[in-house]
Amino acid sequence: MDETFLPFRASIYMRRNEYIGTMVVNPRYPEICVESHSHNPLALVAAVREAMRLAHIETSEISRFSDQALTAPEPRRIREVCRKWVILDENAGLD
Repeated sequence: MDETFLPFRASIYMRRNEYIGTMVVNPRYPEICVESHSHNPLALVAAVREAMRLAHIETSEISRFSDQALTAPEPRRIREVCRKWVILDENAGLD
């Protein structure tokens, strides 16, 4: 499959704490960075799940993330849940 058709880009690398305004974000997996260009919250969840899978995260952890993200009531809350697990690119959808 050609990468240009993927709706997201995932990177796995070492990164120090990311600062957002005055808040420090310390995600559970700071070595995973997800960039999504979709405004669909389910696409963002799918991108994070795939990035976690590519990083060889245990399926039980991926399921735990999914449960938290999919029970969030609104798109902004879904994004907050995703940020607790991985680093999101500042251009990720849902704004």
